[in-house]
Amino acid sequence: MKFISYPGLLILISIAFFSCDKTEEFVTFSESDLKIEKTKEVEIVYSDSAVVRIRIKAPVLIFHLQASDPFQEFSEGIHIDFFNPQGKITSTLTADYAARYQSKKKTFLKKNVRWMSVNKEVMESPELTWNEETQNLYTNKFVVIATPKDTVFSQGFNADQSFNQIQMRAIDGSMEVKNKSKDGF
Repeated sequence: MKFISYPGLLILISIAFFSCDKTEEFVTFSESDLKIEKTKEVEIVYSDSAVVRIRIKAPVLIFHLQASDPFQEFSEGIHIDFFNPQGKITSTLTADYAARYQSKKKTFLKKNVRWMSVNKEVMESPELTWNEETQNLYTNKFVVIATPKDTVFSQGFNADQSFNQIQMRAIDGSMEVKNKSKDGF
């Protein structure tokens, strides 16, 4: 068994000590970095009286925690399922980008916004606002609404989130209208 002598040990420690890089690296964070939370593969479920009403899925959620107006950013897209009281999906809403402002209780969706019902009714628009408080969806942008029978184009759109009540402005296209009055009007 060989032992290193005291002077040999001293030389080895000196070489190791002086060969170390003495530059120090510090990781710095700006104040804005500390006000962001980022999560991947998110699923958010909203329920009312233990019944699931809405489910949101997104690949990325960035939560901006500014004290004045915190918001959630879905920078890589969003998928929203709406449920009826029996727990069945009634429609889905997707977009390439969304931002949800908590204080306003509104979600702004843009880029390839698409709503689809279980009855194969489809609404497409470049932009849409979802008001959680009033449970309405609306836009002033161009909208295409397609059903299995009809296609309608509109400049502006307003509907309840179940899409049972729809209002359109500047309509173009053809659609079937059911006559509900006795006089035909």
